[in-house]
Amino acid sequence: LIERGYEAHLWRLLENLSDPRLASARLEVAVELADPRSIRSLSLPADPALLDRLRWAKLLRIAGRFPEAQQAADELARDAEACEARAIAFSANILRANTALDSHQPQAARTLLEGLRPSSTSESVERDILLAVALGQCTEHAESVALAKRIEPRLSDLDDRNGDLRRGLGWVLYTAGAIRRARDVVRPLLAEKRAARLHGLGPARLLFLALGASFDCGELAETDIFLGRLRKMSGSAFQRAFTQFFDVQLMLARGRFREALEACPSVEAAAREYQRLDLLAAVQGARCKIAFAMGEPPSADLAPSGPSTSEHDDLHRLHHFAHRGAWGLDDAPPELAEAQHPEVAATAAYVFAFRALTHDDVEGAVAAAERGRKLARGSDYRLIELAALTTQLECELVSSADHAPLSRSLGEFESLAHALGLDWALQLAALVRLGGGLGNVDPLGLERLAESESPPVRRRARALLGEDIPLSRYEELLLEAQRRRSGVRIEVAPCSRGREAGGDLIPAGMDPRGSELWIAGRSTNLKSRPLLWRLLELLADSPGPVSKEDLIVRAWELDAYHPLRHDARLHTAVSAIRKTVGADQAVIQSTSEGYRMADNLLLRRLVSAD
Repeated sequence: LIERGYEAHLWRLLENLSDPRLASARLEVAVELADPRSIRSLSLPADPALLDRLRWAKLLRIAGRFPEAQQAADELARDAEACEARAIAFSANILRANTALDSHQPQAARTLLEGLRPSSTSESVERDILLAVALGQCTEHAESVALAKRIEPRLSDLDDRNGDLRRGLGWVLYTAGAIRRARDVVRPLLAEKRAARLHGLGPARLLFLALGASFDCGELAETDIFLGRLRKMSGSAFQRAFTQFFDVQLMLARGRFREALEACPSVEAAAREYQRLDLLAAVQGARCKIAFAMGEPPSADLAPSGPSTSEHDDLHRLHHFAHRGAWGLDDAPPELAEAQHPEVAATAAYVFAFRALTHDDVEGAVAAAERGRKLARGSDYRLIELAALTTQLECELVSSADHAPLSRSLGEFESLAHALGLDWALQLAALVRLGGGLGNVDPLGLERLAESESPPVRRRARALLGEDIPLSRYEELLLEAQRRRSGVRIEVAPCSRGREAGGDLIPAGMDPRGSELWIAGRSTNLKSRPLLWRLLELLADSPGPVSKEDLIVRAWELDAYHPLRHDARLHTAVSAIRKTVGADQAVIQSTSEGYRMADNLLLRRLVSAD
């Protein structure tokens, strides 16, 4: 029945039965089921056989009780060797190596595995897979991948019905940064009925592997599916913490920064409870990215402490380094423990490009960003490739090069953002196009982007529209570059100064280059009606009402004002403006002595950037 995949049905029958003659069968089924909760209703039989002791040690590991599992495996390995039970001794030593890796002791696991003497091809492959994992965790990634490549052709000659060996190979490739190869190894397993179980670690482990590989490859729809399946599993609190962390990662990828921030505390609490410093470092790195995107200054709470010991520590340090650099804070580059890991190397390249840009080394910044993009693409880290391409695009925007390289990078960025299905990234590209990056400014388009749900897009669009928005040093560089390339900037007209966007205010603007007026998303060209345009300019230039006399004398360029003769002419012109823009009294208001721009209008205008 187990061989045919009925272990869940068997467990429902056996779970609450206490007959000692069924104890061994219950252990066997529980290990096959690999549910962390099953250990609550189990205990080790009196005078247990070696095989039962092995199953019990595996269950302890499944439940996350690593020190107990380590002790049980140590004692079993000694007893099995004394009894010359080679197969049990080998399995116990494999379990010892696994628990050492679980406890962040990769060198101990490596030493143990290198001392093992397998007696069959299957044992040899199982040992080598775990050894490759240990090599990766010892930062020897090239050796890890090389060993994995030697293992792969040997799998075809073995009976791997349960998928244990292929799963192990997938983890080796994934942890070493060979993302797409890991995904290609794992995907066929997901279609196999028995692959829902994971030897010694529970069904979630395969889904975590598939999820991680899909996420890093930028396949976010598939990531959603795997997360949905994981959420339905009632595993350990530790398992749920990792599920929540991937939720945070997915929110970050999709630009949902506030939601990601709200989800961080529960993941951090679990990381502290289980003393998983790698998970804690990963969450802190995510917090740095969130703070950067939200436009928040660096906080001491996000600073790393102590030396880096893993790629998770490295990534935290890199994102913290970038965040501080964005605000003009000068730090020495962080010392990295895993500088050769593909994810760390690609991230470091674009982060250093980012910092070079804030230190006026534009040429070096462009080169470093291109290197980061190439590294990410070569390892199939598509989301890191997008981040590197974002940095490259922004470095080229700040550079003095003409529009050609920027236009090319912008097209590539839009293509990748579209392939990944990321609306916020497409809006970021639109911000470059509409904000003058390629020479032209589209105020109407910027008005739409100012309502974006993406904080960095919304903030920069509002700053380009002339609002007084607090910006980091990095964002100021981008803003200055767009104004320099377009030759114009947008400012809030004197008639609307002191008003904040939003609420009941109607967005409006004036572009003197073509005598273009836009109100509430509607554009009107007044090039053929210069008198109406002059009246609008006079009203826009005044923080308060403008008298009829001033309007008449200045708009018509007259020497004297005669009310009976000129008021009707002015009234007709104002009515023409109202009728032309189709906004009636919402644009120009009458006062006791003249006219003024409406109080509920937020009027912006384009002026020379010089």
